[in-house]
Amino acid sequence: MMPYSRLVLREQITFNARLQTALREVVSVQAGQIDFLQTSLMQLDRRTHELNKTLEGFKESFTARSDSLDGYLQMLQRRVAEREADEEQERGRNRDTHQQLQEHIQEANHQVQESFRLLEERHRELFQHYLEQRQENLLQKRRLDFILAELRQKAKLGKKEIQHIVEHSNHLRDHQYFLFENKFRGPREKILKHQELYLPLFREVRESLDTELPVLDVGCGRGEFLEMLRGAGIPARGIELNEDMVHVCKERGLDVCLEDAFHHLQSLPDESLAGVMASHFIEHLETNALVKFITLCHCKIRKGGLVAIETPNPLTLLVSANYFWLDLSHMRPIHPEALRFLMESCGFLDPRAIYLSPCNEEVKFRLFNPGDDPILQVVRKNFEMLNDYFFGEQDYAVTARK
Repeated sequence: MMPYSRLVLREQITFNARLQTALREVVSVQAGQIDFLQTSLMQLDRRTHELNKTLEGFKESFTARSDSLDGYLQMLQRRVAEREADEEQERGRNRDTHQQLQEHIQEANHQVQESFRLLEERHRELFQHYLEQRQENLLQKRRLDFILAELRQKAKLGKKEIQHIVEHSNHLRDHQYFLFENKFRGPREKILKHQELYLPLFREVRESLDTELPVLDVGCGRGEFLEMLRGAGIPARGIELNEDMVHVCKERGLDVCLEDAFHHLQSLPDESLAGVMASHFIEHLETNALVKFITLCHCKIRKGGLVAIETPNPLTLLVSANYFWLDLSHMRPIHPEALRFLMESCGFLDPRAIYLSPCNEEVKFRLFNPGDDPILQVVRKNFEMLNDYFFGEQDYAVTARK
């Protein structure tokens, strides 16, 4: 059956033979590839081993260099920190030096400014003293010229001429009191500020009376109050016995006459004044003269007018025992209640006392915080009372309407 089977299976046999050949070729190729792959793997292993050795060496070198760089970096950080600390100290020293320099400059500027201020004050004082002396020299020259002229004709002196000589002789010491006022009463600016509280009162009187009747300033001194009224548009005039002060007022364009207060008031028509201001005037009067003065004020002021009388406050012991007697022309202090009673009894309505010029805090007893201690609270209260009695307001004024 072989010949027949071969005939039938010829193609299969051919396919099988070719398949075997192909498989042998494939196996041969795979074997060669396997050998090539094994060889390549061996070479790759060797290369990997070499690379590992190279990496180990590089790692060791990198580690060494990294440690060196870390040390160098730490050294740089220390140097930077030290440098920053030195710079901070230097800046601190510079700030201290700059601050000290600024303080020295400020202190020097303050000293220079204070020196200039003192020089300006001294210059003003000297200039004012020069003006006062010049004014007094002129006045004294007039008085002496008049006295000498009268004396040249002494053989022909009559009662009138003698009276003129006496009147001019009475003014020879006016400048002395003028200087006293300048020294102890204070500068004009201080007096103007002190008397500001009266301005609304007299302005209200003028508006309520709707009249051009003047306000009379009795003993107007250097004319501070008249100057204030003029600035407010309130008609006013003054009377003064000190010839030097009258001269100063007239130089400022104020309406002031050299005349006795009682003589002037008696010469005025009744109800011809809108008000009367008498600042530090009544302490120079005796009791009868004081009563007469207030009575004359009531007669000469129109109904609805105002009188304001200011005088040292005897309720403050520092004033009544010390400051009051500094002026040799003072007669005696006047109690505020006595003045209120006298003005009310003369016909004025609702006299009110206003206390002025508080003492400097530096002269008062120092107070302390007593806390919750009742004994210390009593002690503090006692010192407050002593401050009121010893160092209260230095002046007071009584104001009233007719």
